Amino acid sequence: MAREAQLTRTWQLITSLDHHQNGLTIDELREELRVTERTVYRDLAALQEAGFPIFSDAESGVARWRFVEGYRFVKALPLNVKEAAALALAGDLVRSFHGTFFADAMKSAFEKVRGTLSPEALDYARSAAGILGVSATKRHNYEKKAAILASLHEATRLRRQVDIVYESFSSSRVARRIVDPYTLHLHGGTIYLIAYCHRRRDVRQFVVDRVRSAKALTETFEVQEGYDPERHLASAFKMFRGKPFVAHIRFERRAARYLRERTYHPSQTIRDLKGGAIKVTLEVSGLDQLAAWVASFGGDATVLEPDKLRRAVIARANGTLLRYGE
Repeated sequence: MAREAQLTRTWQLITSLDHHQNGLTIDELREELRVTERTVYRDLAALQEAGFPIFSDAESGVARWRFVEGYRFVKALPLNVKEAAALALAGDLVRSFHGTFFADAMKSAFEKVRGTLSPEALDYARSAAGILGVSATKRHNYEKKAAILASLHEATRLRRQVDIVYESFSSSRVARRIVDPYTLHLHGGTIYLIAYCHRRRDVRQFVVDRVRSAKALTETFEVQEGYDPERHLASAFKMFRGKPFVAHIRFERRAARYLRERTYHPSQTIRDLKGGAIKVTLEVSGLDQLAAWVASFGGDATVLEPDKLRRAVIARANGTLLRYGE
């Protein structure tokens, strides 16, 4: 954990200096990093030893630390035509962040990289848009959440707790929660905040659309040992987590052809049955979400086990029948 904390801190130090071209004083760095003066000097010395062009100069008798003039933390590299085409495709994914500072930053970054391309590479990148295409599953406008996303991003970067006002999906209740923001995660066109919730005493997912407000606090935190976003979401079905369970579902031939072409979950396995049917096995969490997915296949899907999933699908089917029977 000490090594991880040091890496996180030095990354924060680099980004802070990169964001403040006019430099920062030792007191400002100490306050931003929430460490001692001695630690700030030690981290600055380590970065200088690693080759970062960091220096200090005095203005009005106060020393300010900064990168040398003209230094860019990320230097543009020349791209070949295939890399240019890949860049053109990746640019389409920016639309999922429309209305946020992410979109503006990524647009600016792409423009800078495009400036390094040769005329031939630029022509190829433009033509690639008509040959290959990338579509996000959703095109979400986050303009109304731009300030909240910026606040969450900064708190995540600086490892500061956040006071959020959040609307629960299950109960529709709005309540304040103190969270330690770990990761901002994009899934299916929706941005989630993965954070440790002090109220629930567990790492949870929060849909940014349902965050009414977010205020960064002065208290800092350390990420739980062993936390990894991919492992955290390993059993989640469509971003919903809970107690994992094993599900066995039979899909008839018509649906089987469709399912063979797609992977809905990392744990998914398929076994052939007679008549072209298949048996799909999943180890997941998120009972309601899995039931909705199974129900979407209608009569082409049958839950073999567990019984709780079968009952959940039946309840959904009965609800549909009652609705259309009115």
